[in-house]
Amino acid sequence: LVSKAEENTIKFGMSWHVVFMMDFMDPTNTARQGLFKDFLSSLTFDNEVASVFYTTIIGLFVSVLATIIPRACLGRPPLLNRLWMLNNSVAAAKSVGDLWEDSIEYFCGEHRSAKRYQLEKKIKMVNVNISEVKSQVANAWWETFGMGQGERVRLAVQAVVNGHEGVLRTMHALASSILEEDFQGNHMIFCSFMKNYMVAVQVAAHDLTSVCAQAATDGRISEEEIAEIKAKTKVLRHSQAELLDAYVKACPDGTTADLSEEVTFCFSLSFWARTVEEFAHELSEYKFAPNTWCQTILQGLSATWHPKHIFEAEHFKFALRNWIPISVCYLLGFYLNGSIWDKYSFVMPNTLALLITRFSGSAINKNLHRILGVMLGKFLPILLNSGLLLIECGSAIRSIAQFATIFVFVGGACYIYYSSRTWSYMAVLIAGFGVYPLLVPCAASDQAVFATRYKEIGEVTVAIVIQLVLESALHAQGPNVLAVKKLQKVTAALTEGYKRFSEKDLQGMQNAVSEVGQCLNQALEVADGADPDTQLAAGWSAPFKIGLYRDAIARLHKILSDMVILVTACTDWDSELVFTDFYNEHSDSSILANLNEHDHMKELCRRIIDGMETDFEALIVVLNHSTETPVENKVMEEMESISSSYQIPKDKREKMYFDLTNKLRNRDAGKGSGLTADQHARGTVAVRALENTLNHLEGMTTRIISEDIFAKV
Repeated sequence: LVSKAEENTIKFGMSWHVVFMMDFMDPTNTARQGLFKDFLSSLTFDNEVASVFYTTIIGLFVSVLATIIPRACLGRPPLLNRLWMLNNSVAAAKSVGDLWEDSIEYFCGEHRSAKRYQLEKKIKMVNVNISEVKSQVANAWWETFGMGQGERVRLAVQAVVNGHEGVLRTMHALASSILEEDFQGNHMIFCSFMKNYMVAVQVAAHDLTSVCAQAATDGRISEEEIAEIKAKTKVLRHSQAELLDAYVKACPDGTTADLSEEVTFCFSLSFWARTVEEFAHELSEYKFAPNTWCQTILQGLSATWHPKHIFEAEHFKFALRNWIPISVCYLLGFYLNGSIWDKYSFVMPNTLALLITRFSGSAINKNLHRILGVMLGKFLPILLNSGLLLIECGSAIRSIAQFATIFVFVGGACYIYYSSRTWSYMAVLIAGFGVYPLLVPCAASDQAVFATRYKEIGEVTVAIVIQLVLESALHAQGPNVLAVKKLQKVTAALTEGYKRFSEKDLQGMQNAVSEVGQCLNQALEVADGADPDTQLAAGWSAPFKIGLYRDAIARLHKILSDMVILVTACTDWDSELVFTDFYNEHSDSSILANLNEHDHMKELCRRIIDGMETDFEALIVVLNHSTETPVENKVMEEMESISSSYQIPKDKREKMYFDLTNKLRNRDAGKGSGLTADQHARGTVAVRALENTLNHLEGMTTRIISEDIFAKV
């Protein structure tokens, strides 16, 4: 439990461990030998314990063959991550290029249309595709074990995927530009002038990405491929320089608010192109050397057992939270005898070993699915076996019927597991706990077998109830309180990040981005447990406002994306930093000081920080409000008064953009870094990100006020 092994490794390792341990502790148990004599006096190879290892190895071997042979017979590639990641990495590279092609075509059009929603969907799919390829690359390690030619290929594809990940930083900015652009003002003039340069950058970056993705598929970057990568890189740098030249001509002075979306769009394109250039350079220079056996073993031991990993606070709580109910059930199985219990029974601890919970405060519906899955996994085989008893033992019909029963039972459960979002967990429990009872030998009298099965159902029920009771007892806080506390961590980190911006602390902003991302994931995980619809019975308190909670998380995700764009725009990317190393302690910013010294920026930061402190405090107050009465807190009045400060008058907004960007110099054109090194463009993107944050705060204010339905209007 305390190891950092994969969860399935912990489950099955611990499951068999408690079985063997209880078998060892049983004083009435004698060594159950098989028919074959041991050929070595010190090695027993034919007894119950040894047969477990033999059958396990055979089962694992067959399961691996099942991913290869059936598809090979149909002329299709086997289900191996190291094969799928090759095609999918190339497809992901193509999808990013195609997305930018479609986006430029729409953005440089003549009017707003519903196509923007289609592009928004494509942007989300790009994020999903890159995440899937990243998962395949990580899982492919188990097929290469960090060695040989397969590992070289995996490392090369990993470098390509890391390059794709850099694109995700500006995907929110791209989506925001497409959705918010109204095609008014100087949009047509700017885009008609810039379109050809944007297309040139998109084509060059797409070509370079495709070449890199294809070159990585064999794990070796040849001299010819390096030469092609360098040639494509040269074309891209030239296109970037031309894009920057065109931008300098289009915006020689300060940017107007009217062109903020257009500049953000161009910056996102240039950032993607620069990211492609960086990982192409890394791919051509990096030597993909796989590990030796010794290195692989040492790395695995360190990752699994190093004290700094196993004594992490959250992981140690996970181990303790699961160890206590398993230990209690083990002691009950060791001592209890009578009723549904048999002395030295491993059923209860073995069941809980397979039902360990990674997250504290599991939702009641997850626990109900757990109970239902285990119960059906124990009960359905009894019904199926009762039908098989009608067929004579040892007959061919009995063999065919039992094979068909097992095939349909396991196949149906697996199909539900892979296809259903709601019932997948229950289905895998049914298959896992139900397959063993279906494999019992055909006996002359099955009364004892049925009695044993019904006892097991009782023991399993008791074990799960013990787990639920102890898990609840170990938590002094309910799921609602836990959810609000997780959300408080998110809001505190977000506020701190924007304060760091006003203090010109780039490193503090980067740390805040990392912390907010982790806290948001934790807050999202507890949402199901806090949902009042999943409560077993309602108490005296009013239902938890789960709608507000989920909506707040969605809006906080958007504010986090704004902060990522803000950090991206403020960072000096024309240094020697590699793009994939986002949180680099040596990163610097040449525009933070200039931006924050301006009165307009000070006023904008003050509005954001004041709005965050008021909104976030009100959010926590409303979520904690557990009665059907008005929320009596002065922060609600403050929030209503501060909501009017989110709107910036049009004339003041134009002046703010012009004054803030007019003092930022343009980078000398022709150096190939594009808009990522241009202070003028970066300043515009930074101001737009802050303005988007204000808009999201305004929406959150409205949403919070709408929940106080008992207040006087």
